[in-house]
Amino acid sequence: MIRLHRQVACGIGLAVSRGAQAQFPGNWTPTPADCQTASDSLTSGSANSYTWSFVANCGAQGASAIADALSNARTSSDTIYLNELSLLATSVRDGGVLGTALNVATDRSAAIAPRTLALTVLLAQYSPTFDAISGMGWAALTTTPRGAACGFGWLSESGYRYVGPMPTDYRRQIADTADAIASHGGNSPVLRDLARCVRLALRSAVPVTVPASAIHLEYVCDDKLRVTNESSVPAQLTCRVEGYPDSVGLFVPAGGSTALLALQSGPVSVYQLGALITTVSNAGIRCP
Repeated sequence: MIRLHRQVACGIGLAVSRGAQAQFPGNWTPTPADCQTASDSLTSGSANSYTWSFVANCGAQGASAIADALSNARTSSDTIYLNELSLLATSVRDGGVLGTALNVATDRSAAIAPRTLALTVLLAQYSPTFDAISGMGWAALTTTPRGAACGFGWLSESGYRYVGPMPTDYRRQIADTADAIASHGGNSPVLRDLARCVRLALRSAVPVTVPASAIHLEYVCDDKLRVTNESSVPAQLTCRVEGYPDSVGLFVPAGGSTALLALQSGPVSVYQLGALITTVSNAGIRCP
């Protein structure tokens, strides 16, 4: 078998829920007049969230107003407003909200804070249980890179106040957008780190893959090998000594490497999602 010498994890942590996301009960049904007033207030950019915080209870009309507000906020620097809007926009799942969040997140002319907001909305379109803000606060979320540890929280009382039609490939759209933002060197570290973490959150639904050209397997000496990942996202691989049935999972951090010990002689191969990436011979060279 192959024994991992070192494995650096980059996971999704658990934290305490940030609590209620609205000033009105989730099961409260406003009147059509209430919904019209709230939608008009939200799309006009009103900073008085009390006038529109229940708009997620207004069905498709409310979701449309949320999408418009998200689009209109792409140059906003009002952190209080953006925070309130994030609580609202993450409480619905809707194709229109998804499309707007994809657009704002990738708009390099938009300000960093609204693009950060859009990424949290994309995460919520995938699942309402992840909490990107927990443990950081809104100000830190929009100004401080997350680093290697994603540290997403877990909302104990989660759920959507409205669910509208979604494209069948919405998970793939979110994953591809997160990949594109994380890998673009022109984006700020704040956005790249958050996008990387959003992508990792989707890895069970859309497996994370890296270009085969970014993975390098190197024989070092004796039974020692090293796998290097030159991509901007972590790689989940498997390794096997050819001629032996057993394989082992291997995590290689983005821009990093992981050492291996091959306990059997023979060529060592690295696979990603069952596809062979590369093979090197165990040359048996003595270490100095």
